[in-house]
Amino acid sequence: MFAVNLGDLVQDSLDHRMAQMLVAPVRGDVITAEPGRVDGFAVLLACDDTRAQAIVDVIRLKFAKSALRCYTNAGKTGKPTKTWRRI
Repeated sequence: MFAVNLGDLVQDSLDHRMAQMLVAPVRGDVITAEPGRVDGFAVLLACDDTRAQAIVDVIRLKFAKSALRCYTNAGKTGKPTKTWRRI
């Protein structure tokens, strides 16, 4: 599963609107991706992993990892884990 940081996503700029348009059709539940941080909430991408990975790839073309944080809970074997890591 994949998720995009909610705090980063709601910033009001022309660049962030592009990311908002990518995420809006597939937005899912809000999760805590980084516990203990005020801005650690993220919105799940409620679609198949191939489409979610493509959305993250397009976001990465425009934004650095620190500018718009994306997460996955897939471990090294590809199976879901309890924790979220930045990608």
